This record gives sequence, structure tokens and C-alpha cells, in this order.
Amino acid sequence: KHPNLIRLHTGEILFTFTAWEDNEQRNVFMKRSADECETWSDIVQLSEPGWYCTNNDHVTRLSTGRILLPSHGGPAFKYVRGDLHSFVFYSDDEFQTWQMSENTMTAPGRGAHEPSVVELNDGRLLCMLRTTKTCVYKAYSEDGGIHWSPPEPTGLPAPDSPPLIRRIPTTG
Repeated sequence: KHPNLIRLHTGEILFTFTAWEDNEQRNVFMKRSADECETWSDIVQLSEPGWYCTNNDHVTRLSTGRILLPSHGGPAFKYVRGDLHSFVFYSDDEFQTWQMSENTMTAPGRGAHEPSVVELNDGRLLCMLRTTKTCVYKAYSEDGGIHWSPPEPTGLPAPDSPPLIRRIPTTG
């Protein structure tokens, strides 16, 4: 579930997805294609075993070349029961190697999940987050997704709805 596709600088296509293995195991995986999706590499697991999730079409490349894959969850099943935390997987080498944000983003109630990230004109990252608090929350990163500010309400009404944010190319 939740496919993400991005063309790498090598010309390959990176495909990430969430495998819902059972109620306690949802993990994030990737594959690569060097021939326009005709064939695929072996599956590689991005997340440590646990309960993780990504949303479709949320992968993004920053102006620095870094690739971000917004995600939520964690290594323990407790995240399903009300302690949802969001973060990003990030890579500076086309996902040959990757890391997770050093801190996570959460909110009161069930937490914050289904993050969507966009790079702002000033280079900061804006992350919009789904919550159960009747509005979308937001957080910022000033270091390419390594660290995130504490999430705060935006005032944009959303009855537990997943956000998707994009940058307007003509205006930034």
C-alpha cells in the first residue's frame, strides 16, 4: 500500500511502499528499477521491524538533492493505540543509505500522522500533519528534515483528514 515513485539522478526509479503484514507489523520497503519499471531489484526494508506507514505520493526531493520520505509509526505496536509520531526517512545518496529524523512530531490526542512535507522558498521545510484535534498541525525543519519543531495547530479545519501539501511552481 501507499506507493511512492521518484526518478533518481542515475535514471533509476525508486519505488517505496508500506506492507501491511498484520495488525502489529507494517513496514516500509523499497525497490529500484533501471529499465522504466519493466523489472525490479530485490526488496529492501527501510524501517526496523515495527508498525510504520507512509502515504502515497508524499516522497519529495529537496533543492539540495536530499530525498525525503515522510512516515509515521515506530518500532512498537503502542503507536497503533494512540501515540502516533511522524518523522522522515532521508537520504543524500539516492537511498543507497538512509536515516530517520533525530526527533519525531506528535500532537495531543492520538498523536500526529500522515505527514506531508514541502520545501519553502527560504529553504526551511514545512510539514503538515493529520491529528484528531479538528485541525491540521504544522512543524518546521531548518536542517533538511533531521530535526523538527514541536507541532502546533494551523487553524485549518480537518476532521482527522490526511493533508497533502505541494509547492506552487510559479510562485514558490
